[in-house]
Amino acid sequence: MRSQDIKEVGRTSYNSGRNVTTAWTLWNIKVGLSLYRDHPPQDSSFVTAVFQLDEIRNIQDKLEKIVVGGGGDIPEAVFDGIINGTDGMQWRDGSNRIAFLIGDAPPHGMAYEEPCCLCGLTWGDAVAALEGHGVTLYSISLHPGPKQVFKMLANYTGGFLVESPGVMEAICNTLTSIFEGRLDSSVLEAVSKGKSTEEIDSMISVSREKSAASFHS
Repeated sequence: MRSQDIKEVGRTSYNSGRNVTTAWTLWNIKVGLSLYRDHPPQDSSFVTAVFQLDEIRNIQDKLEKIVVGGGGDIPEAVFDGIINGTDGMQWRDGSNRIAFLIGDAPPHGMAYEEPCCLCGLTWGDAVAALEGHGVTLYSISLHPGPKQVFKMLANYTGGFLVESPGVMEAICNTLTSIFEGRLDSSVLEAVSKGKSTEEIDSMISVSREKSAASFHS
């Protein structure tokens, strides 16, 4: 992912996240991060970096500090990012596990007729890691190039390619469909429209009252 794309994700996440934090805290949603670049000699900085599940505001801080550049070819170590992120994440017992693959380049092993990644990993290894941990993958392609391969990876885990003008809008829309009945879609809609924290707090209070009335009826 290009540096300007990472920064845009960070800015969008921050602007939406100030309000998302309130809603996500209520439903105890935690966010992890698995960064991937490429293997030497194409890239000598790092292949993957995994940040454990945390509050969204802390993940936003990490996004703001990311500097991306270089790379000798178009494909990236996507499989490494998926596998290391999935195997290395400290998943909570009984949690609903969701991953979003966000990128602008195809994986090594699914481009230029490559049989596998430079490290030997295949798309089957990536799917197996996700399925082994019960993770459903949803893909967000920032460029038309990797759209079809991102879609395929998501489909094999029961997820799909999310098409939306903005990354946070895509994530909010996807969470709305996943948590329908548990995650109040009106709250997420308010988040995507940039409602204030006070307005969302008020909506959450009403939602809690409705839930309590339903439970006791």
